[in-house]
Amino acid sequence: MPLTQPSKLELNTIRELIDFDDLRVLEVGAGDGRLTFPFAGQAACWVALDQDEDEVRLAAAELRTQPLPMVRLALGDARQLSFESNYFDIVFFTWSLCCIPHLGMASAVREAHRVLRSGGLLLDIHPTDEASTLEVWYATAKDSARQVSAENLEAVTRVPLGPLEHDAATRLDFTKATEALVEPLDVLFDLAAVKTFEYQYFFDSLDELTDYLQDNHEHARASDDLLERATIALSRAPTPPKLVIVQRTVVAALRKL
Repeated sequence: MPLTQPSKLELNTIRELIDFDDLRVLEVGAGDGRLTFPFAGQAACWVALDQDEDEVRLAAAELRTQPLPMVRLALGDARQLSFESNYFDIVFFTWSLCCIPHLGMASAVREAHRVLRSGGLLLDIHPTDEASTLEVWYATAKDSARQVSAENLEAVTRVPLGPLEHDAATRLDFTKATEALVEPLDVLFDLAAVKTFEYQYFFDSLDELTDYLQDNHEHARASDDLLERATIALSRAPTPPKLVIVQRTVVAALRKL
């Protein structure tokens, strides 16, 4: 199975927005296949593209365990696609368009437009520009065996702690990227539908959280005050708690003009 697993909330949000049945899909930024394998079985053809050879190898290992003949893995760059024009029904950017350097985002959008058939859809998952927040979650019932996750929110108590800080240079780059996308999106696509959901990153300890933040310091940081509040909230939780970064996320469908 892929190393990373999507939540039911993420999967259901995508399902509410799009139906992949019998369509030709190009997934850009497929990674280890976390969204490939839940959806590809519905499609007529599913090309899972990534520019990282290690991720493609992970997806290939998983593909060998699943009967999905419609899936083809490919190594490539979203800014220079090797596929014929007007072929795919959907180009699905799975958390990948937002990771392309802003000078290349417009090129990726134009390439998506080129390979889409007339009336085809560009589907994009990306974080909003809202600051991510840190929370402590614990099971409301005093039952340590009850799993604390996004799948059973009715049984979870959530303690909001405050927003994470974002690097100024990264924020500026995000703004420039958004501005660079306005023209090609307006000219080449119409907005068909949009939905939002909460994406959650779970951590079993404060050390695990701080290690993650150190590895991703260009995206988010926690102030000393926020970490202190987290320490207090963890100590007060009546059942085994988890630290959770909550990120507001958009799934947008845009139709090729």
